[in-house]
Amino acid sequence: MLLYRSLWLMKLQEQLSARDPSIVRLAKEAAHYAAVNPLYGGDLAPLLAAVTAVASRAAATAEWTSEAVSELAQALVKSASLALSESNGAAWRDLPLERGDRAEAVTALAAAAAAAGMLLPAAARENQEVTVSSPNICKYFGGKCK
Repeated sequence: MLLYRSLWLMKLQEQLSARDPSIVRLAKEAAHYAAVNPLYGGDLAPLLAAVTAVASRAAATAEWTSEAVSELAQALVKSASLALSESNGAAWRDLPLERGDRAEAVTALAAAAAAAGMLLPAAARENQEVTVSSPNICKYFGGKCK
């Protein structure tokens, strides 16, 4: 089965592969594009892999302000949340069950959300709570999701 992919996502992946991309900008672009464009079945795994890659790169970077980490985590959680939105239900239905593509996409979604959540301790100062949420995902450090 042929799974369609969005041109914007292919361009985003190319930018992510570039030498020193601004990962905060890329994370915001991913969230923006996912918010205004419908996803195709072939978009889910690459989008979630990009979210995980950006979060991993951010975790490996020592010098971040808490504001930048919060902004990055919010954009990553938003991207993962948008992948779960009802408007992208057709993308999930495009994934064949028999090949295990849906299970792989769900695993990628969990990894993406976890990777974004792992950034939150760096965003919190001593005795501070940090909550990052979108309609379908809520991550917190030192607080509770509402």
